[in-house]
Order: sequence, then structure tokens, then C-alpha cells
Amino acid sequence: MKESLAKNIDEFILSQTPELVEKLSELRFVIKEVCPEAEESISYMMPAFKYKGKPLCYFGVFKTHIGFFPTPGPIAFYENDLKGYKCSKGTVQIPFKIELPIELIKKLVAHRMKTISINS
Repeated sequence: MKESLAKNIDEFILSQTPELVEKLSELRFVIKEVCPEAEESISYMMPAFKYKGKPLCYFGVFKTHIGFFPTPGPIAFYENDLKGYKCSKGTVQIPFKIELPIELIKKLVAHRMKTISINS
């Protein structure tokens, strides 16, 4: 992962390669499309989004993939949809060489929003 000293998400995205700038901009747009009220920041040296003061999701750039971190709940809920992706408890790895799975990202973000709303 390229260590980032970015102060905001714009700086983080613009510090990447042109191909990644496009993908990360699209990822950010999709997150904000699903959750327009999401608050943006940098946390753990990655773009972070909060909803109602709680972590919604994060993303980061690694050697061969974009790491998308929607927290463990959505990943467990959509386990079947995530077959074919390398996942861990709270992370989905999206290889650079494939298109962003937009509809899947929307589902993961929406599920996390619902969980936050129920528990708020």
C-alpha cells in the first residue's frame, strides 16, 4: 500500500496513478450516491466515510488491489455475492485489473447504513 499523508480524500485520490484516480473517484461517487449524508475524512491513512457518527466504510490502495472496508456485517450478509473476491472479516479486495463491482458496492454500503440506522 502506498503510504498516504493526504489530509483529505481529494488529496488521497489525486496521489494515485491515473488509472486508480478514475476508479477511486468512481468508488467515492458510488458511496456518496448511496449515502449522500456520509461525512468524509481520512482515518488509518485511508479515505473514510461516517454515517450518523459511525464508520460506514473505508477504502485503500494496496499493491495489486483496492481494499474496500464496509465493516464485517455487510460482508457476512452478502457472503454468496462475494464469491470470487478475496475477503476477510471486514475487507473485500478488488483487483486493479477488473471493473469495480458497482451494484455489489451499493448493496454493501446500503446494508451498513441500515445497520447503523437500526442501532442508532
